Amino acid sequence: MVKLIVFLLSFQLIFLPALVYADDTPKATYIQKGKKAPFDGTLLNAPAVAKILADKKVAKEKCDENTNYLLSRQKAACKRDYDLLKSKSTITEKQLNDIIAIKNKQIKKTEEMAIKAAKSNNPLLWSLIGAAAGIATTIGLVFLIKGVQD
Repeated sequence: MVKLIVFLLSFQLIFLPALVYADDTPKATYIQKGKKAPFDGTLLNAPAVAKILADKKVAKEKCDENTNYLLSRQKAACKRDYDLLKSKSTITEKQLNDIIAIKNKQIKKTEEMAIKAAKSNNPLLWSLIGAAAGIATTIGLVFLIKGVQD
């Protein structure tokens, strides 16, 4: 019988404290001034404080994850836009260089034609042709005026 009593007392000493402190439900109590507290407020037990702190930590982690996600998404969008603008700029630069090359060829060809035309023209010939045309016009007008007066 003594063994049974020792066993029961040992059992109670081992497991009874665990049962007493096993109540981990968060609890909050309102304490009014004058009731063992120097001010009005809310009294929280350890599990309630732990829950609040854990919730705060989880909320911060979620916020950080969301911020990192949005930041990485924004960086990807900026990189995409930058790459697109860079490729457009490269294409536009190539087009402008091609247009400038074509215009330079056209200018060179026009200069060559002007130089060739200047070398092939004989100024004395054109002066004689201009003088002959002027004399012929004058003679024609004189005959025309005489014919009208008669």
